[in-house]
Amino acid sequence: MKDRLRKELARVTDPFRATDLEFIPKACPLPLVEEILEKHGKSIKHVKLVSATVLVYLIIALPIWRKPRQDEVFRLVCKDLSDMLPDCDYSKQPTHSAICKARRKLGPDVMPDLAGRVLAPIAPRKAPGAWFEGLRLMSLVGTAFDLLDTRQNADFFGYPDPLAVDYSGYAGSKIADYQGYPGEKKVYKTLPQARVVGLVENATRVVAAAEVGPYKIGERSMAIELFDSGKLTPETLLMADSNFAGFEPWSKAMETGAGLLWRVKNDFTFHAKKRLPDGSFLSVTPQLAALEKSGPLKVRVINAASAKNAAEYEDVFDKGNYSLITNLYDFEKHTAKNLVLLFQNNRDATTVFEEMKPELRGNSTTIRSMVPILAVQDIWGILIFHFALRRLMAQGAWDKKKDPKRFNFLEAAEELSRAISPAAAIPASGVGVLDNYLVREIFQHIYEKKLGNEDFDEI
Repeated sequence: MKDRLRKELARVTDPFRATDLEFIPKACPLPLVEEILEKHGKSIKHVKLVSATVLVYLIIALPIWRKPRQDEVFRLVCKDLSDMLPDCDYSKQPTHSAICKARRKLGPDVMPDLAGRVLAPIAPRKAPGAWFEGLRLMSLVGTAFDLLDTRQNADFFGYPDPLAVDYSGYAGSKIADYQGYPGEKKVYKTLPQARVVGLVENATRVVAAAEVGPYKIGERSMAIELFDSGKLTPETLLMADSNFAGFEPWSKAMETGAGLLWRVKNDFTFHAKKRLPDGSFLSVTPQLAALEKSGPLKVRVINAASAKNAAEYEDVFDKGNYSLITNLYDFEKHTAKNLVLLFQNNRDATTVFEEMKPELRGNSTTIRSMVPILAVQDIWGILIFHFALRRLMAQGAWDKKKDPKRFNFLEAAEELSRAISPAAAIPASGVGVLDNYLVREIFQHIYEKKLGNEDFDEI
């Protein structure tokens, strides 16, 4: 009956809306999970009642529910994926501590390795807004996730810069002698944070590759590591904001053969070597003493003074405080006006990580785990879940010949949670409860949102 109701729900609602968790194994297939587990020697059952394969899918599904304990989410996942996961035994319920113990034994390497195989750009050649002159549009984006304020998280990830040093008489301050400040106590008014840098496909808003690390590692350093992922190819046009601008990240990105379009502060001095008819000019990167052996790199510069109608692109140039640099030197094929307009129209890609925070984890934007190894697993689980749901939404939007960015990720995640939780939380013996509860909940929702004023009794 549950399957019949879900099919009916899928029939009358938008096709990109998920009504069960089956879209996760479709984006992250079971054979791939088993391959990764075997590679890391994690294919056995670590703890009684918890298999490694089910544990991976549990970590990916955790972002849907912020408040329930892990053992409660385990029940929901097993109930919903019992047909697809042979190790999913819904009748046996592990405790919360057993799941935590199993996750510790899973280790830190399985989830990032899995994400490296799953995350990828997905837009086909004909997808609207996905390509520019044969180049796939992508953006380099960074963010930080708040973590629970525990000693372990603080030691590994670190805090943002201390806001005060004198902590005497300060009530409620975070006082600790943490790694990085030996022998010195400081006040922290913020939580420990993990830093995440990702490559985002602009047309679909999927994260195609990512790096996760301590806050004390800078975004530029993580971006350099990210460029080795192989997801940045000569068929890519990578856009980035000024926080990533620097000789090392630029030169490393250049090595991939990708097209680059980055915004830089005008603290960088670019001397015009050759003026181009469209107002841009050719220059070289500022020479850095530490990198003299590398030599300067050729760049094409577009600034407010050279761009026509610069006032229309105030979001890009910010009163002349910023410029754009690119390695697309063909001014006839890639005009300055088109590049500025392209950068301005794709700046919304920088908000992708923000939709993962409150939207996936309720009112709290703090990662739930108290120790680093589990917190890192949580973040990779969020990234894989976000990719799987965004992939489903994009496929449904393209089937309807619409732009995937027009559809709200929050609404899709909320509807998924509503569709799964009532059915999966019902005990296996509660058939009568299933009839009364699930039918009313699902079809009342359909009635209110889709069927207008039709009589509910006729559904």
